[in-house]
Amino acid sequence: MKENCNMHIHTYYSDGTLSGTELLEYAAKCGLKKLSITDHDCVDFYFDEEAMNMLKHFDYVTGCEFVCAYEDVPIEILGYGIDVKKAKEYLDVYGVVENTMERYRSDNIPKVFAKHGIILDYDPNTVDFTQKCPMALERIHEVIINDPKAVEFLNKENPNLVKSVSAFLREGINNPKSKIFIAPHKLYPSYDKITTLIKKLGGISFLAHPYQYGNNMERVLEGVKGSVDGVECYHYTTREQEKTDVLRAFCEKNSLMISGGSDFHVMSDTLTGLNIPGEYFDKVKAKLNVKKAGRK
Repeated sequence: MKENCNMHIHTYYSDGTLSGTELLEYAAKCGLKKLSITDHDCVDFYFDEEAMNMLKHFDYVTGCEFVCAYEDVPIEILGYGIDVKKAKEYLDVYGVVENTMERYRSDNIPKVFAKHGIILDYDPNTVDFTQKCPMALERIHEVIINDPKAVEFLNKENPNLVKSVSAFLREGINNPKSKIFIAPHKLYPSYDKITTLIKKLGGISFLAHPYQYGNNMERVLEGVKGSVDGVECYHYTTREQEKTDVLRAFCEKNSLMISGGSDFHVMSDTLTGLNIPGEYFDKVKAKLNVKKAGRK
């Protein structure tokens, strides 16, 4: 039986719920051997001594998911094979801090709704912004879906915005084509700055989950294709085979590599259910080994 891989996994060092050791124990239980831990703007997992001792029993490449922007669209770039010590030095100073973003959302989402005559019954004092992941977005979305006027407005704009927090984020407040866009890209570094950083860190870069960018996907793919090494073609947003096929065809046409990951955060997510072929992990690792040999 062919081995699978998962190259997009989060721990509690960013916005996951499992510690490094808990995650690896679960990975072993699931039979996953080829992986990369890719926390958001954070590589602290790789400084967890107990987790690193466990990681030696896996086939892995270092990783990080960097938040950035292509023009006015917030996106993410996955960096694989990076020097985590140097990455931490950068991220500890310049990394996008989640509670900073949550405060920005808390301040600006009510304002954009107010422009459309909707006053949300949202109290920012109900959110603890001292926490690493304050969950303001979830709190605001809860308020919205319990406000008939807000629901009516969003259903006219895009019914998906009511259905989930993820759609509200990606297709709404992060989408420059949406009426509730709040321009968070202003707080993010540009994608080319991040791909240049990843290269300096000895790694290779992949555009993460293109289908998350909704009707901006084609623009983002075309815009970043000259700066990234590959595209994440396997993801929970590409469960439909035709979506994976679209991305694989794009990679073939543009001589880009392919990666895949489930974007694991919580136990209800899957670590192995997407059946991502391990050959893609092997190709990433082989390219990193070539880069490493070239630096010697």
